[in-house]
Amino acid sequence: MCGQVLDNKCDSNSLEVALKSKCTRNNPSPNYLSLVDMYNKLHIDGDLNSNESAEEVYAGRSVIRWVDAIKELITLTNSRTLLDYGSGKGLQYQSMPLEGKGLQDYWKIDDLYCYDPGYPPYQKFPQKQYDAVIATDVLEHCDQKDVKWVIEELFGLTRKVVFANIACFKSNRTLPDGQNAHCTVSPGVWWNRILRSVTPDYPSVKYCFLIEYFFLDVVGQGRIFQILSDFNDIEEYIKCNPLVYYTSDGKS
Repeated sequence: MCGQVLDNKCDSNSLEVALKSKCTRNNPSPNYLSLVDMYNKLHIDGDLNSNESAEEVYAGRSVIRWVDAIKELITLTNSRTLLDYGSGKGLQYQSMPLEGKGLQDYWKIDDLYCYDPGYPPYQKFPQKQYDAVIATDVLEHCDQKDVKWVIEELFGLTRKVVFANIACFKSNRTLPDGQNAHCTVSPGVWWNRILRSVTPDYPSVKYCFLIEYFFLDVVGQGRIFQILSDFNDIEEYIKCNPLVYYTSDGKS
């Protein structure tokens, strides 16, 4: 494959900040609290910059592309309960018929919980573990000082599997204070270092993180995906093209 992956540079200073951060849920970065306030405002008022209504902003559409990938992981791990961490408004569970079923039934999940600190109806933090935890279009919205503790939280809330997708490019959305909604834009090697600092504490939890880049070649601009996972042969189950597959130790 010939071409150029955009936004693929690793900032070692940024990585050191993330790895050495002492922030926690009980003591998050100041920017975390500011971001939660801004997402609250977007959910209530809508996005004036893009003319999206409050009902349309972060409705839960980000999970759509990964419905079948998540179903595969649920099946592989025999998961029956699921936490959607950063679910937005959760409308994906109300208005997405698949094979004549709602999304929860399509996944064959008995117990579903939506959590989103930026959406008031779903701000109650989960009080138990779930078989599967998903975080779609979430981690790039976190300040680099908060990324590690949020990932630790994802692993701590699951018994079996964590799935996340992460965009390595700027968002089309600008937050009310003028900053880009994707406040942590870092490549797979950066995210893999964070993962490797967390996963040894959760040896029984499987994971699959999809890192998404813009890719530029003679045909034009498209998207390319890198998988960070400790599943064997995960590329057989996760269908994204083109793929760059990396094992849990970061080797291709």
